[in-house]
Amino acid sequence: MRYTGPATCRVLRVHLNGTQPNTGICLDDSQERATRSVGPYFNDNPCQSGDLHIYANAGLTTPIICFYGSGSVNMADWRMNPFQDWNNVASSWLSGWWSGDFYSYPNLGGTKQHFISGYADNFSCGTNRVCNDDLSSFEIH
Repeated sequence: MRYTGPATCRVLRVHLNGTQPNTGICLDDSQERATRSVGPYFNDNPCQSGDLHIYANAGLTTPIICFYGSGSVNMADWRMNPFQDWNNVASSWLSGWWSGDFYSYPNLGGTKQHFISGYADNFSCGTNRVCNDDLSSFEIH
């Protein structure tokens, strides 16, 4: 399911619903702030600390899209503004409580990079690694 909320959303939270359509909500106006740290990183945004966080910029900085639940997603299905979707935009990530696989092509294709819970990193090219600005889909197990 494509996001149909506000035209511009700097913090988007998506629920992966297994085989059912994914649903999203814009958290730009949310007053809640997560207070739990995950590994060495402190999460100070409206997403839940256990969510998988995908950041448009290196070093875990906004814009951000976060995910929870199990299932798969194509990043092109979600928009950060009317002119830009999330396909091939991601530069860093924080896994929260989730594990799964990142992919460089839509529909879980191309280079596959496994991620584990409680870890954060920048996307960078390498063996079994998705390059910066190359994330097109992923799956949470």
